[in-house]
Amino acid sequence: MKEPILYKLKNEDKKTIRFTHLGTWSNPVSYRIENSNGQITLTYCKTKGLGGYDAGRRIKHEQKIIKSETWNKILEKIDSVKFWSIETHDPNIALDGEEWILEVLIDRQYHFVTRNSPENYGAQEYAELCKLVLNTYKE
Repeated sequence: MKEPILYKLKNEDKKTIRFTHLGTWSNPVSYRIENSNGQITLTYCKTKGLGGYDAGRRIKHEQKIIKSETWNKILEKIDSVKFWSIETHDPNIALDGEEWILEVLIDRQYHFVTRNSPENYGAQEYAELCKLVLNTYKE
């Protein structure tokens, strides 16, 4: 997707939230939201491949400015679901389904969580947080 590797940016003053959706039979997509001095930018990427097999080449890359209220709402949800303390990998491994990856890099702190089909496997709050990021594209 030609996306930046967020954990390598931990020493920089970045504020980035990225949701990557790897559906088994759908095109991989990512939604990256960056706060640069109060200007909030959403970058949407989509590839030609299949999420469960081969990502393929990027076929869509769009950017748009979003409201700071949206950024704040996502930050509130990150806090309410205690994102920073969620285990990175689900201890109840599901080997099938869509992979949902959420990465957050704020104040030189990086954490990511990955879950397979979280709505179906007991991670509803995490799924709600990911959907909040995804829905910024629709605003």
